[in-house]
Amino acid sequence: GSEKAATADPARISQLLKFVREQYDCVVLNTGATADATTQAALAQSDLIHVVTTLDLLALRRAQWCMRRLEQTGMTRELIRLVVNRFDRNPYITKDEAEKVLEHKIAWTVPLDMRSIPEALNDGIPFVSRNRNGLSTCFEDYAASLVPGGASSASTRSSKKVLGIF
Repeated sequence: GSEKAATADPARISQLLKFVREQYDCVVLNTGATADATTQAALAQSDLIHVVTTLDLLALRRAQWCMRRLEQTGMTRELIRLVVNRFDRNPYITKDEAEKVLEHKIAWTVPLDMRSIPEALNDGIPFVSRNRNGLSTCFEDYAASLVPGGASSASTRSSKKVLGIF
C-alpha cells in the first residue's frame, strides 16, 4: 500500500528504475504531488517530467509550486512538460493566461470528456474503445510525438513494451 511506498528507500527505488528501464522502452511513473526522497530518486532518472494541471486558480497555484520545487531540485525547464487536463473550449482562465502565470508553454491539452472518463473509472470501460471527442486519438498522437521518429519507429523497435507504474 501507500505506507510501504512512503517509506521506500530511495536507493532501492533508483535501483529498481534502472532495472525496469533496461527491460522497457518507456516507463511511466505517477508520483503524485509528493516531494519526498523517493519521488526525488525517481525524478532524478526522468527523461521527461509532466506537470498536470487544470485551468483553475487552485490547480495553477499547485502547478506553480510544483514547478518551483522541481527547479529547486535541479530539474531544468527543458525536462518539464506542462499538461492541461480536462481542457474545455471556453475556460474561465485561458491557456495564454496559464502560460504567463507558470512561465512555461503548455505542451499538451487533454480534452474534457464528461462521459468516457467516468465510464473508464467507474465501469471499467477503457476510453480508447469509445474515442468520444477524440480522446483516444489525443493520447495516441501525444505519445507518438514523444517517441523519436514518431509512431512509425515505435512499431519497428525491439519487442520491449511500455510499463506504467501508478
